[in-house]
Amino acid sequence: MVVQWNPPVRWPTASAAHPPPISQSPGCPPTDGGNYQLVVTNIYGSATSTSAVLTVLSPPSVITSPTNATVTAGLTTTFTVGTVGTAPLSYQWYSQRGGHDKQWAIHRHDHGDLNIFSTLTNDSATYHVIVTNNYGSATSSVANLTVLATIKITSLPSSQAILGWAAQANFSAGAIGSSPVYQWYFNGAALTDGGRITPAAQHPY
Repeated sequence: MVVQWNPPVRWPTASAAHPPPISQSPGCPPTDGGNYQLVVTNIYGSATSTSAVLTVLSPPSVITSPTNATVTAGLTTTFTVGTVGTAPLSYQWYSQRGGHDKQWAIHRHDHGDLNIFSTLTNDSATYHVIVTNNYGSATSSVANLTVLATIKITSLPSSQAILGWAAQANFSAGAIGSSPVYQWYFNGAALTDGGRITPAAQHPY
């Protein structure tokens, strides 16, 4: 009598009246899941058992973590995580702003994407996700989000009237935004430092 498992498996079988059951060696990958049946043959014929289903349950595992992002305020940014594990998987995203120990739970969903629409400078923070199912959990690495503020004029220069060569004119203006660069213009032409003009341009560094 010949005993053969179908599909063929890597565990030993035997030719006997009562063949030993196959057993899994330590560590069962999800690819081992499927239908198993026994085929027994001798010189007079063969017999096949009904199928038994093996389902391999596994806790979540993060295979790709979210990556750092830099975006201009008002635009949309997306963090994505890649995971494997037995469904259903649940995703809980967290953010933590610089200087604060507290983490804020910001989003819980059944898929791995976190979309932040119409970003604000206050959205600049670190982000990570914890993935869970009925068999465990896994935590992604941290990704940094930097939101750059667009330039906005906060105060305008004022028109002036001065008396002759001995007088001095001073113009000032204010602006906010990420890494602003200041450049003054006269009748549409960029001014340069030197002589009677200072400073014509100014950098934040």
